[in-house]
Amino acid sequence: MAFTFGLSTRDIRDLFTQEITRAGGTVSDTFDDEKHLFLRAILPDVREIRPRDQMQGGVALRATEQEIRVHPYLFRQVCRNGAIVVHAIETRQIELADLPTLNVPEVLVELREAVRDCCSPEAFSRGVEGMRTASEREADVALQLLPVLSRLPRVTPRNCSPKS
Repeated sequence: MAFTFGLSTRDIRDLFTQEITRAGGTVSDTFDDEKHLFLRAILPDVREIRPRDQMQGGVALRATEQEIRVHPYLFRQVCRNGAIVVHAIETRQIELADLPTLNVPEVLVELREAVRDCCSPEAFSRGVEGMRTASEREADVALQLLPVLSRLPRVTPRNCSPKS
């Protein structure tokens, strides 16, 4: 079924799937009620940001009659039971509601470019570097606090004093 302006969720889904496949990825999740479309894909590239801490790229898409949003994202496994942390970056937005006459071929070209940009190695690298930088900031804070902490008097908790 088509949105009110002549572009169907199926058109969007097909284009997204073609571009993800072209990038070597797979579409992992789909929700389509013909008014709302949510897609998530996983890309093949995996990078280690710290020892045994791997990040993998993906692309998510949300489409409504008002807009299409395409998000490159990173996810990583954070525990052995398979829990993941997702971090969306560099969202691309295509406004649809403000267009008096929608040019469907132009929207599809813009969408194709957005998905390709989100699949690019550069988008993945920027995201991974951002995560590395965040983990390094934690170390920087600890290093900055260390001189202050070393000057504080040692406190022995009550009931835990050494036996004489």
